Amino acid sequence: MSRGKYLLFGKVVAEIFYILYLEAVMKKDIHNFTLDYFIKHQKKLVKKYKGKELLMDYSGVVAAFDTLREALTTGDKTIGYGKYSVMKCLPGKEAYTATIGPLFSVK
Repeated sequence: MSRGKYLLFGKVVAEIFYILYLEAVMKKDIHNFTLDYFIKHQKKLVKKYKGKELLMDYSGVVAAFDTLREALTTGDKTIGYGKYSVMKCLPGKEAYTATIGPLFSVK
């Protein structure tokens, strides 16, 4: 392989890694953005959408659904996989807080 082909190959590989990096950053950022948006507007959202599954992107609430399946299906079709978040619209910190502990059974 000539030096020019190595340079071209290296540029293509670098561009691919850069695109993958940007996609990873965007996926993380959309979830942080929508969580911050939900917390900031929670009272207003609960009044309007209590108990619904909120499909959210960078513009805020896109739509509200009765089921998680509907929200996920619509999100994949209209926004694109990994470019949206879905949150259950509930009052209080429980809406966005999870407690994780060890799994064990007692006999």
